[in-house]
Amino acid sequence: MADCCQVQFSHRNSKQGKKMNRIKSALVPGLGPGPGFHLKMAGNLTGVIKPVSDQLQGSLPGSRDGSAGNQPGKIQRYERQGKLLTRIPPNGAENSPGRIQKILLRTFTLLLLLCASNSFSQEPGPVKLGIFTDCQYCNCEANGNRQYRLSLAKLDSCIVVFNSLPLDAVFHLGDMIDHGYENFDSILPRFAKFKAPLNLVLGNHDYMIKTKYKAGLIDHVGLPEDSRRMDAGWTQDGRRVEKGKTPGTYTLTISNWRFIVLNGDDLSYFAPQDQQQVNERNDMVGQQYMNLKSNGMPWNGGISKKQMTWLDEQLKAASTEGKNVIILCHFPLFGKENHILFNSKEVYALISGYPCVKAWFNGHYHAGAYFFKDGIHLVNFKGMVDTKQNTFAVVRLTSDSILIKGYGRETDRKLKIRK
Repeated sequence: MADCCQVQFSHRNSKQGKKMNRIKSALVPGLGPGPGFHLKMAGNLTGVIKPVSDQLQGSLPGSRDGSAGNQPGKIQRYERQGKLLTRIPPNGAENSPGRIQKILLRTFTLLLLLCASNSFSQEPGPVKLGIFTDCQYCNCEANGNRQYRLSLAKLDSCIVVFNSLPLDAVFHLGDMIDHGYENFDSILPRFAKFKAPLNLVLGNHDYMIKTKYKAGLIDHVGLPEDSRRMDAGWTQDGRRVEKGKTPGTYTLTISNWRFIVLNGDDLSYFAPQDQQQVNERNDMVGQQYMNLKSNGMPWNGGISKKQMTWLDEQLKAASTEGKNVIILCHFPLFGKENHILFNSKEVYALISGYPCVKAWFNGHYHAGAYFFKDGIHLVNFKGMVDTKQNTFAVVRLTSDSILIKGYGRETDRKLKIRK
């Protein structure tokens, strides 16, 4: 006769409000009442399980040595655990060292398999950013819409909100001050209060300071080391050395996202310029005026050929690595013409050729704007200095979307990204 167990139990019919004693027997082949044996019972059941075998002779599967562990004809005790009836093991057999070791080994192996499965199947979690731009503080009277002195209070409020959230990074998109080097003394100590790493983008107003301070500005505001080292930046006398990459540019990688920071003051009427930059800038602006374009205004800037080459290299690398890319620059590529990059057309032609580019984030034009072109979201965040109402945003990056939560004057946006 196959190994089996006989089940006897009574059933309570609560709907009829009375007990109905029913005796049922079930032979379950292959299931002996050995150590650890569980029988799942549906309903409100109580019962006794009695082992049986051929002529009730010899040892049962639950008895390891043929001894009295499961003696023929002897009722075995079971206890209820929820909907399970669990056999109470005789003489602690279920807790033998060998059995415990096997259980622990199997449990550990299962956990390893589950962890390995999760590591391969789970997508990267969302990346959360804090974004604000054109703080543009100045200890001076308001001028039209620009409430210069209020920028400190607005910045303090922004810091409180950002620090209350689990952000991966914070970006300021340029124009920390309006003018005057001394105004950095009020801004930079506040910037140090952000809990998340703060990443700065250079704006045109940041260079509206005395000439003697311009050469050391990148170091003074604390841009990343690789964006300001001397072999890739300014010499002490304000002349740029042609080795390395353009100062004020750098990249940042968080999860599956690559952030490329450009320096729109590379070609500028305010930032230090060597002769090569001056020539390239004048040719670029002259061409704009010849074509009756107004983006050659002195408060705008441009991306040099050298920086364009560096940008192309970064986009190739990001494509190879399968990264999603967001480019950050102070100046827009589209929008009000007298507030866009000198060479916005050429820059856009470059980045639009890379499907990895999902968005372009900028400031500069304080009223803000949004454009969608060739799968790229071009977001012009609103300037903090304007009006008495604050403005900043929290951006959440997922595998298929850019979700912008605006505060104050900033607009909420749900932007699907191209694959």
